[in-house]
Amino acid sequence: MRILPCFLLAPWFAALATGVSAADGKTFRAGAVQVDVTPTSFPVINSGGFLERTASRANDRLMSRALILDDGTTRIALVVVDNLMITRELLDEVKRQASQATGIPTDRMLISATHTHSAPSVMGALGSRADAAYTQFLPQQIVQSIVLAADKLEAARVGWTSVQNYAHNHCRRWVYRPDRMTNDPFGNRTVRAMMHPGYQSPNHVGPAGPADQGLTLLSVQSPDGRPIAVLGNYAMHYKGSPAVSSDFCGRFGDALAGLIGADKVSPEFVGMMSQGTSGDSMWMDYAKPANDPGLEGYTMALTQIAHEAYQQIVYHEWVPLAMAESCLTLARRAPDAERLAWAKEIVAGIQDRLPKNQQEVYALEALYLHERPEVEIKLQAVRIGDLGITALPNEVYGITGLKLKAQSPLEQTFNIELANGAYGYIPPPEQHFLGGYTTWPARTAGLEVEAEPKMVDRLLTLLEQISGRRRTLREPPADDYVRAVEQSRPAAFWRLDELAGSTARDASGQNRPGQYELGVAFYLPGRSPHELEFAEQTPNRGVHLAGGRIKAAAPDWSDAYSVEFWFWNGMPADARPVCGHLFAVGLEGDEGLSTDQLQIAGVAAGDGVLRFANGLDAELSGQTPLRMRAWHHVVLVRNGRTVTVYLNGKPEPEIAGEADVKPLPGRHLFFGGRHDRDSTLEGKLDDVAVYTRALTADEVAAHYRASGLTPPRPLPPPATAPIQTSRPSAPADLECYAAAIRQSRPLAWWTLHEADGRSVPDASGHEHAAVLEEGAEIRRPDVAAANFSGGRLKSVLAELPRDYSAEMWIWNELPVNSRAVTGYFFSRGEDGAAEAPGEHVGIGGTNVATARLIVFNGNRRNELLTGATLLPLNSWNHVVLVRQGDQVRVYLNGAAEPDIEGRQMPTFPDSCGQIFVGARNDRFAPFQGCIDQVAVYDRPLGPEEIAAHFAASGVSPAK
Repeated sequence: MRILPCFLLAPWFAALATGVSAADGKTFRAGAVQVDVTPTSFPVINSGGFLERTASRANDRLMSRALILDDGTTRIALVVVDNLMITRELLDEVKRQASQATGIPTDRMLISATHTHSAPSVMGALGSRADAAYTQFLPQQIVQSIVLAADKLEAARVGWTSVQNYAHNHCRRWVYRPDRMTNDPFGNRTVRAMMHPGYQSPNHVGPAGPADQGLTLLSVQSPDGRPIAVLGNYAMHYKGSPAVSSDFCGRFGDALAGLIGADKVSPEFVGMMSQGTSGDSMWMDYAKPANDPGLEGYTMALTQIAHEAYQQIVYHEWVPLAMAESCLTLARRAPDAERLAWAKEIVAGIQDRLPKNQQEVYALEALYLHERPEVEIKLQAVRIGDLGITALPNEVYGITGLKLKAQSPLEQTFNIELANGAYGYIPPPEQHFLGGYTTWPARTAGLEVEAEPKMVDRLLTLLEQISGRRRTLREPPADDYVRAVEQSRPAAFWRLDELAGSTARDASGQNRPGQYELGVAFYLPGRSPHELEFAEQTPNRGVHLAGGRIKAAAPDWSDAYSVEFWFWNGMPADARPVCGHLFAVGLEGDEGLSTDQLQIAGVAAGDGVLRFANGLDAELSGQTPLRMRAWHHVVLVRNGRTVTVYLNGKPEPEIAGEADVKPLPGRHLFFGGRHDRDSTLEGKLDDVAVYTRALTADEVAAHYRASGLTPPRPLPPPATAPIQTSRPSAPADLECYAAAIRQSRPLAWWTLHEADGRSVPDASGHEHAAVLEEGAEIRRPDVAAANFSGGRLKSVLAELPRDYSAEMWIWNELPVNSRAVTGYFFSRGEDGAAEAPGEHVGIGGTNVATARLIVFNGNRRNELLTGATLLPLNSWNHVVLVRQGDQVRVYLNGAAEPDIEGRQMPTFPDSCGQIFVGARNDRFAPFQGCIDQVAVYDRPLGPEEIAAHFAASGVSPAK
């Protein structure tokens, strides 16, 4: 790394110290203008996706918006352009021409892109090229905006403000469950975190990082209060709009002008919205049900909050300006020899055409990085009075913006990304370990792993230089709970609110730091009231564990100790034998040993309750099922052989018993896992304290009271489907049920009551006969004996579309503790396909979702949806699968609400009409029991229609 000597500092420090104002002969001036940069000819190449696409018309205008500020000594230009991203080479040429025309030095110009995904491309990336004609057109328009803004300089006053806007920006990158990880474009199962998980996804645990939810406004007015310009900043990736469009950033200015009465002023008011640190954030709140306000609705809601903040701005007649710039050379993550050979082989087959899929895109990108292993990026810092601005030529994560704001020496600071160039996503180092799109090496994410901390440090250095102050050493806030813990004199106290690094700071004063392992995400919302509308509203911060642990040397204790912490679990209790290890004392490594262990029990023992084990023969279990995605306070107390565990401040122990003590010289403490990393906690930890004595029940209760929190709502007992001793079997019921099925016009319908040899006729009239394999039989409706015992019914429905429904009655006779999956009774996919891509419906077993319905989409995608209702053994159940787009619903026994509802990508080929009943397409975990009345539809059935079918069956639960 080398530092280029391109710093520029304005000589204003003495003036600031004496409080110079306009009365001292200083005049602050500003000029603003917007110039149309909408393409004049179509079609244009529109980038922003993996593959190239074109746009044939403009849906709204694109602009280059320029704001020039002048304090009498220093003049700076702040420019925001409606585009996805702009190369440094193009912007350097713009600055050169604009400097010649205005006299503003190039290192006092900050030019950024809004990151609309609906603008013409001026930078090639992934599978898209730059649009040659537009790349020639855009620079002159940006130059013109700077020149015209400089010509409009007039006396002005300036002010700024910042508010937290929790509602319109959320982390879009979520952590996968470890059993739901997916493959990267290079064929490796490395994706532990990925953007756009889907709303309330059962395949994910939670957000992989915090969003920067600060909305900042810089306002410039004439001395008599006429609005000249407002520069906003918000870290929201983009809303989404048909190309060509400026998206919400472009619409913000006109919307704000209307609210502040500046839509008809002269000279024209210029409203600008710059892009904040939004590499991992977007408008969707994936923790809640889908709620899309639309582009106009989103823009107006955000602008309304900006308007309320705007009304509180305090203006200054004069403030000093300063600006500094630095260039930083960074390595690119060029491919190794194996990856390079892989890329060359793929690229050889592409020749002169554009890439057609992700694999081809990343092969081409690998060659690009190989040929350009190093890059120089330009960083800037601006000071406007006591307001700071940093400029980064990258898409950085929200946590990067929060680091800069937390440590800035200036009173308020905001960050503009995709400024002065574009070099893709720059994750913090710990996020590289979690993988996903924003880490895959390409022009869009290709810089070295340590690029982010180097950039943060350089930008803080620039802020120090323009402010004359040192960066801030952030101290976390202490509340009543923290003070209560400190009064109990812990031997170690880890707040777990770090923004970066591998060390958990010890707040006890005993100098016992903890160590973060790979597989963590920092600065997520910590312990907080359950009633908060947005988790980010809490000032507390914790750490998310995604395969990692926190490790520390155990303090010396004799025969007594206590550990106290808060945890938030995002893993279903029925997903694996141990849901998650919370704490352990032990020796490191696979050959090591854990003695005392506190865990959340899984399917092996007592779904979802706390469980204590001592690595020997003692096992003590609690009684309270723990609510997922809720904060719990737990205290484990050891006093000789006595073990006591307190939960959520209750004076009565959740666990009480005895267990032998096994001394371990050189022992460590593990939080979020045990010595061998088996079944680590998938969730968050906060405020971990260790004591070398036994806490009392009164102390524990006092600590919890000090938190001000209340325990999560108790979990209701799981619903159990009523025992139904029959399916439609009486002649009258059969006829009524058949009439309901016919009215819904199935594509195929096999009653399984008759056959011609191994061929089963189609009762729908469409002549889609099915074939019975060995181990599958027909049964008369009055016979309850099993007709599936390892075999399948199979058929091909060539005209079956992607959206469809499948309906049937099932009767399972295999005990649910017999195997990992009790049995699959319906499957759509290619026969015998490796890794079973397709759609598979079954009943969970010992491995996951015991006695509940499951929908699985194959071993490669590895996504599972699970039901809520326990299915009794030897009971009939009416099951309807509905696929609509990426949404899957499974209805049980005519209920209006689905037993399963979620987003799951279909993995069967679009043209695949192969249907299997009684086992999966690869014959894994065949169903043992009876299946009857199988109907397949070429459309999604509605809940009313499904309920009508069940009602027509005449079946009622047994009393």
